[in-house]
Amino acid sequence: MRERKALRKFRVKADQHWVVIQWTKHTKAPVRIAVLRSDSDFAKSAAEVFEDHPTQTLIYEGDGTKVQDQGVIPLVKYHYTSFARVKDGPWLRQHTDHVKVPKPLIWAKPSAIAVSGGEGKGAFERLRLSMVSGVGFSPGSGN
Repeated sequence: MRERKALRKFRVKADQHWVVIQWTKHTKAPVRIAVLRSDSDFAKSAAEVFEDHPTQTLIYEGDGTKVQDQGVIPLVKYHYTSFARVKDGPWLRQHTDHVKVPKPLIWAKPSAIAVSGGEGKGAFERLRLSMVSGVGFSPGSGN
């Protein structure tokens, strides 16, 4: 006999800075939820929830219905797995979903900002921001 899911409507949505994971509870009984994140695969068993597993990171454990994962990197695809435990029962795998974190609107290489000072006057002559796309910005140059 197949066990009934304790969670439903498991949704994962990303923007440039974080991933929001939401779900609804499918039972009125007390439920503990655990959400794991990986950049390589979904968690396969409940043993990965609380054991040291090299590819899984526990990002949430509690009884809520939402978590905001701020430990993400743009352009990386993440796999999320949810587990639930009703009362004192076993941890059961619930849902999986994946999402790729989008590139920020302005994506600059950290070493691409160059500033040159004025002729000993401490004024900035030029500020150039080279974005990954190759587009540059120089105040006073019209571009």
